[in-house]
Amino acid sequence: MKEAKFNSCVFNLKRGKWADAEETMAQMQPFSAVELNLKGVVLAVAGIEGNRTDKLESAASVFEQIGGSPAEKDTVLGRLCASSALIIRKRAIDALVYMESVKDYCQGEEQFKYNYAIALMSAKRYRDAEDQLRQCHDKSITDSSGYIMMLARCCIMRKSAKDAWELYLTMETSDASFELLRLIASDCYRVASFFYSLKAYDVLERLDPTDEYWEGKRGAAVGVFQQVIAGRETGAVLIEVVSALRASRSDEAARIMKVIRKWAKQEGIEI
Repeated sequence: MKEAKFNSCVFNLKRGKWADAEETMAQMQPFSAVELNLKGVVLAVAGIEGNRTDKLESAASVFEQIGGSPAEKDTVLGRLCASSALIIRKRAIDALVYMESVKDYCQGEEQFKYNYAIALMSAKRYRDAEDQLRQCHDKSITDSSGYIMMLARCCIMRKSAKDAWELYLTMETSDASFELLRLIASDCYRVASFFYSLKAYDVLERLDPTDEYWEGKRGAAVGVFQQVIAGRETGAVLIEVVSALRASRSDEAARIMKVIRKWAKQEGIEI
């Protein structure tokens, strides 16, 4: 009977029926490390899907119990559980120590790759994190907004903002795509990828014409212009800069366009 419930719990998790898995787990009394690990996974999924921090903390406690037990602390399962507890508690850099010690045994596991990427990003190892993310093929992971946001951030931080923008273009209009736009706008601005920051702020301002998005767009537009003057961007991008500014209602946008057009004319650049 216990094995049947265990298998039912795993089955429901794989089908995305986390509430059913949680109900089944509530009827079980796990003893072995494998059974306790399943309990931790169910609690973690329930915490994430139900936005319940208490369940996430309970999951971390279960994982910590396994990872700290004398019988499991030096096993692959024990180290993975220790790392899961640390990731839940937002100590992903500390989790790297455990994950790197068992990565050769876990590279076929999709969830490990995802968790490993989280830890690598916390350590600012963005290229390595992106490599792990691109090796994920499980649709339950790759279709999640968390995965897409992480992948976009990795692209931006390794100076490939175009890849992040193309990720946005593949998405349908939704709350998730709006949040991705916000990430692209702010992260690209922070790393001086002003052209793609401008594109993101332009869409954001059209969707929601607030001062916040106008100010971001203004700063990105000026940033692109300065990069063109310094020879770090081609003059051709000024066409998109002017187009974006033209869509704004601010009088300041007209003044910035006037300055750009005057400079472009002096340099023989048609915009």
